[in-house]
Amino acid sequence: AETAREEEEKEATTMRAALEAERNKLAQKLTEATSRAEMAEEELRLVVVSSRESDAKHADRVSEAKEQARREAMRADKLSREVQALQALAQDAETKMRSLKGSLHQTEEQASSTQAELKQRVHEREQEAELNRTAVV
Repeated sequence: AETAREEEEKEATTMRAALEAERNKLAQKLTEATSRAEMAEEELRLVVVSSRESDAKHADRVSEAKEQARREAMRADKLSREVQALQALAQDAETKMRSLKGSLHQTEEQASSTQAELKQRVHEREQEAELNRTAVV
């Protein structure tokens, strides 16, 4: 029971660590994507201000910058959803870990009770054997 408990705890800890690492990686990607989106928006603003000289160039650059900003916003949104999903998985893993600990505690209590009962039976048998030896003598 102890080995199984340790194995389950190791597995849950490993799973939690992997989920945390993945969540951190995605959070970093989200931060980077958000930064890129902000830079794209700033670029869009600069393009609008500086490209008024040529309407054709202006329209192309604005369109490109808007598309880039849209793509970056979509990436940021996707990463945000992935982070939320990983947080839900981490919460689920934590809940399962608590459940396993509860089950382990209950199993340990049952094992302790069974051990005490067996010790009592052995003691009773030893007393019976001693009485039988005494009766024979």
